[in-house]
Amino acid sequence: CENATTDRALTEQPTSEQLSCVSTSPRDSFTPLHEEEAYWMITSCPDQWPTMDGGIARNCTEDVTAPPVTDLITGSVFRNTYCAICNNVSLERIAVWRTRVYCMGTLDFTTATIENYTSSCYICQFEKPIIEELEPRFCYPHVSSCPSQNLTTNLDSELDYDFIVDRCLKGPHSLVHFELDDPSDLLLGINLTIYKNEYCAHCNGVPN
Repeated sequence: CENATTDRALTEQPTSEQLSCVSTSPRDSFTPLHEEEAYWMITSCPDQWPTMDGGIARNCTEDVTAPPVTDLITGSVFRNTYCAICNNVSLERIAVWRTRVYCMGTLDFTTATIENYTSSCYICQFEKPIIEELEPRFCYPHVSSCPSQNLTTNLDSELDYDFIVDRCLKGPHSLVHFELDDPSDLLLGINLTIYKNEYCAHCNGVPN
């Protein structure tokens, strides 16, 4: 118990900007956004992490094909092993999430090459480890960034676009979504996009 307490003290608490609502279905899967399972995960390195790190910070942010991992002491979930490393969590104390892969057609697994796998298979879901006392925090999949193209030009907006982008990325989570014109559309899975906050909705073309 003493070692566990000491180890936890050495791991700095992540900031709110490091937390993201991450789907367990990678974006190339066929699962609709509103049907996906998602959990809060640490998806970046702390500001004090060195820039010359052999690509750890980049892989933490960009590698969405690596499975998430759970810290067996704190219960924190990281997007991948790289995020755990740069947040000072040792590999000995993490549990790697299971990866479910779907392959189209028939593959001979005794002779299949990496090229066969990458062309015929895709990751359909990451499955959390069953650890009752360390259940990850569920969240709703939502849009938390602005597109490269300014979609607010057609809206009646007096706000500076750079300000909107900044508040979308760094502002608080206060989920917003469209009001459906026809409630029956909900049953059809229509218009279910959820946004992190009003700024993320606005920069993605949603009127006030």
